[in-house]
Amino acid sequence: IQLAERLPATTLWRMYQAWETAKTAENLEMYEASKYYHGKQWTDAELKELKKRRQPPTVKNRIRRKVDFLVGVEQRLRRDPKAFPRNPQGEQAAQTATSVIRAVQDMTKWQSIASECSRDALIRGIGVEWAGVTKNRKGKVDIKKVQVKGDRFFYDPRSEEWDFLDAQYLGEAQWMDIEQAKELLPWSSDIIDHLGEYSSGANTRGSLPQLFDKEKNWTQYVDTQKRRIFLVSIWYRYKGEWLFDYLVGEISLCPSEERTDEKTGEVYPPIDCLSPYVDENDATAHPYNAW
Repeated sequence: IQLAERLPATTLWRMYQAWETAKTAENLEMYEASKYYHGKQWTDAELKELKKRRQPPTVKNRIRRKVDFLVGVEQRLRRDPKAFPRNPQGEQAAQTATSVIRAVQDMTKWQSIASECSRDALIRGIGVEWAGVTKNRKGKVDIKKVQVKGDRFFYDPRSEEWDFLDAQYLGEAQWMDIEQAKELLPWSSDIIDHLGEYSSGANTRGSLPQLFDKEKNWTQYVDTQKRRIFLVSIWYRYKGEWLFDYLVGEISLCPSEERTDEKTGEVYPPIDCLSPYVDENDATAHPYNAW
């Protein structure tokens, strides 16, 4: 079955670049916020001066204490999900639905994932969870929930809602081992192998400091020595539907045919995200700015 009509990879790549450009200041602030949470609050110049004075770089990390306290409050106030009947005849069905929902929450370890998403939201300003289904080794489908790290998530910079429901696209961007990418995208194994020789020159630099520190790579989408590629997975709205694609630069790794035999119902991105504070400029803010 042929894929539905979709946007070209060049347009999708420009969407990612639009977020990266529009949210440069916000990403820098998120990066600094993460450093503050982990007690790295001195600048290099200040550390150099302290070393000259032979003074230890002491940090009284009130930010981490406050964030951990708020995560604990969220955990204490959290309630188990419960389904309620719409009429007396639905009592038994409501009990069954409640048992199913709670079983899914336990199976996916939702409690710990929710806590980590809350922590990320309080530190970086955005908390993200991926919820979907995967096939296990026996070929059966399992429900799965995973926290998406805040430094991998990108979104439509025009989004104004705290839960990003008005976003026209969402996704993840991360460095990935080539072998891992081939396992994830077996239909694109040949292309991924050739990507080891791909480089786009000076215009391929990004602006995300967390990627600089993690990968120490400023100029290429592909690190040939470590055998890694910079993989972007994007969900986007097009002609009233949500579509999906994998990108490496302006190259699409999407299969040429649908992976399922038929399409039933509406499709939504398996990404749930929130920003507890959004300012008047639609920028995600950090709660400790008001402490």
